[in-house]
Amino acid sequence: MEAEQAAAGGTVLVVEDEARGRQLLREILEERGYKVVEASGGQEALQLIGGSEGPDVVLLDILLPDLDGFHVCRAIRKDLHSAHIPVIMLTALKDRASRIQGIREGADDFLTKPVDAEEVVLRVRNAARAKALFDAVQDDYKQLRELEQMRDKLAHMIVHDMNQPLTAMGGYLEYLRSVLKPGESVHILNAMNNITRKLGTMVQTILDIQKMEEGKVQLSLQPSDVPLIVDTTIDRMYLDAFRHCPLEKSFPQGAASAMCDPDVIQRVMMNLLDNAFKYTPVEGKVSVRVERQPTDVRVEVSDNGPGIPAEFHDRIFQKFGFLNVPTHTHRQSTGLGLAFCKLAVEAHRGKIGFVSQAGAGTTFWFALPEAK
Repeated sequence: MEAEQAAAGGTVLVVEDEARGRQLLREILEERGYKVVEASGGQEALQLIGGSEGPDVVLLDILLPDLDGFHVCRAIRKDLHSAHIPVIMLTALKDRASRIQGIREGADDFLTKPVDAEEVVLRVRNAARAKALFDAVQDDYKQLRELEQMRDKLAHMIVHDMNQPLTAMGGYLEYLRSVLKPGESVHILNAMNNITRKLGTMVQTILDIQKMEEGKVQLSLQPSDVPLIVDTTIDRMYLDAFRHCPLEKSFPQGAASAMCDPDVIQRVMMNLLDNAFKYTPVEGKVSVRVERQPTDVRVEVSDNGPGIPAEFHDRIFQKFGFLNVPTHTHRQSTGLGLAFCKLAVEAHRGKIGFVSQAGAGTTFWFALPEAK
């Protein structure tokens, strides 16, 4: 008995119109260490449940003078503030129809009057434990969200502070490259400059991802020729990225205009093309296809690399979603590029996805609303 009393705890709301019934339940529960709050009707019960500190368990009589127990239970379940509170219905009605109705309205358990003290204690104990577990999960989730927000803020602060020295370093490298004579380690400066640019792009991508997640990015939407955007991006990247493999293009006849921000979509294309290059083997093939559809313009970027195993599919568009997939460049991906692509396309009210399987290559695609 002492151990049971020590384990007990929590607040039980007893909703019963008969004073003797309320008193009996109070004595049973208080003896086991529970705090008991009483209500003689449905309206009073709902007011107590909606207070700042709701009960852990509700013992609810079906026959009440104002609102019946079914109505009260239904109201508890509809309110997000109280929907998780266990409800045990008290009734002298033993017919099957009443229990089915109670279950339909969201009751968790039943007690038949006249109540048995041991049964009341056991059922309330189990219900209180379920509520305590729910509260613990909610607290853990809240703490996790707070930690995630702290992590994101810290990452934003670090990246923001990195941006200024990176810009300055890039400027100095550009200056040195312009004043050095041929043969004076220009190739080293070129390599350093490229690395600085890539690091700067990564920093900017992190900042842009956070802005998109917070809905702070302002897109400059305008009717834009998607094949032209794609072709311009290919021209910018081809000599550096695709020198080891051919690139095939398939564009529709005539214009294929979408409502988009050309600069943002060009960055989406750069990420998808860079991703295709990274996973395409030497003497492999990358292909780009643009096609008009009834309500949008679809772009596909395909490679014939190793493909993505099914177990990694749910990580593809996650920030920092590392994949254990071999690449010919031996570069690891942070996952930032594809995370940016997803947020950018969805900011345009477009869609993005991929088709891939191990050993059969990968096709990434996105679709933008057609310009009216």
